[in-house]
Amino acid sequence: MPIRSAHPDGTRCTHRLTTVGKATVDGCPGRGHFTATCSRCAETLTGQVKVSLRIQTRSHLALHRLPTHHRGRPVTDRALPAFDATLPYRVTLTCGCTIRARHRPPTRRVRYGCQSGVGHGCALAWTTWERLAQPVGAEASQ
Repeated sequence: MPIRSAHPDGTRCTHRLTTVGKATVDGCPGRGHFTATCSRCAETLTGQVKVSLRIQTRSHLALHRLPTHHRGRPVTDRALPAFDATLPYRVTLTCGCTIRARHRPPTRRVRYGCQSGVGHGCALAWTTWERLAQPVGAEASQ
């Protein structure tokens, strides 16, 4: 997704600009914001700062790489690899996704990484945990 400069009225700005976004050509109102349009879904993202828009575009493009059942909602036990399905604890993270763990979280200071691939974070606090009566997949190993 290429990031382009835009005038305050939304039209594309192709003029040379100073580092603060002021025009060097008469008649150009200067840069108002940055835009990026996705070539796959035609969604347009806008932002005042180019770096923050670059982060948004990476997150947006990551959504196109996920299976459709992950988009727009937290990842739960549906997408667990075979090994994770046998772990006895389910931990819910602040992003809403759930992960499986071998042990319950010992303290509130423990942080987990979200495995959804959406870019939720790598040091998230947990909200709840539960011990599963019989882990998913355990009946297959017996």
